[in-house]
Parts: sequence; C-alpha cells; structure tokens
Amino acid sequence: LGGTLSMYTASAIFTAEHLGSDKGFAAHVAVYPACWIHEAIARGTSRNKPLNNARAYSKLTGAPIHILAGDKDQLDDPEGCKNFLEALSPQSRKFVELTVYPGATHVWDAGRNYVYFDRAGCKGQGCQVQVEYNPEVTAKGRQFVVDFFSKHLDAPSR
Repeated sequence: LGGTLSMYTASAIFTAEHLGSDKGFAAHVAVYPACWIHEAIARGTSRNKPLNNARAYSKLTGAPIHILAGDKDQLDDPEGCKNFLEALSPQSRKFVELTVYPGATHVWDAGRNYVYFDRAGCKGQGCQVQVEYNPEVTAKGRQFVVDFFSKHLDAPSR
C-alpha cells in the first residue's frame, strides 16, 4: 500500500492531521496506487468514512508528486489515474504528474507471476487480480524513481 500512502502524505490535510502542519515530505512517488480510491476521495464519494473528505486533495503540500501506473492494473481501469487527475482542482493538479506503462499490471515488479483476490480490485468490486512480472517496466520504474528523487532531493543520480 505504499502508493496509497504516498498519495495520502501529499495531502496537506492528511499530513497536518497525522504529522502536524510543520512536517512533510520533499517529494512523492506513488507506484500503482489504485487511483480509483483517490478519485473517490477527491470527489467526496469515498465509502471509507475517515477518508470521505473532498477537501483532502484540494490542498496538497506543494511537494512534487509522480504517479507510476500500468494500463493493465486490475485495481483500476486503464483511465483510473487520468480520472483522478481530472478530479483534482487546478491548484492541486499542477503538483501531480503521471506515467502509465503500457502492458503493466498491478505489482509489475513482484519478480513472479501470480493471481490473488483483492477486495480493492475492479474499482472496489473485488476480483481476482493478475500480476505479471515485467522486468522492462521494473527497470524503467526503478530508474525513474532514482532520477526523480535525485532531482527533487538534490542528490546525485546513479
């Protein structure tokens, strides 16, 4: 659930609530974060009462955010992360960028192929989720993360 946590910690409201208003992260990368969940929060339609706060993504911390998603991720539909971005206010949208990897499933970097049931799958309907290890996307994603944090944390790239 690291991708989801990355998105939650980008929210100024969630961060202030849990860390205090004087703390935060310098940058966020959300890897396959189940964007439908965040879209529902942004639209105020989340079924999860503590997270049903349409203001949650109305103000972000100001740190850069990049979402890495696959177009075959069965937690979302292929447009899931684009729909989330469209649900954001223009003020919040300017901090978020998206890369969608063609052919990538959920957990593309697992190192093996498998199927599991996820109640968040199929946009919260619950379904069997196919995971296909994709070494090419894994390498691209890993390099992207290293470069992104090197840039935003003023660290040398590897």
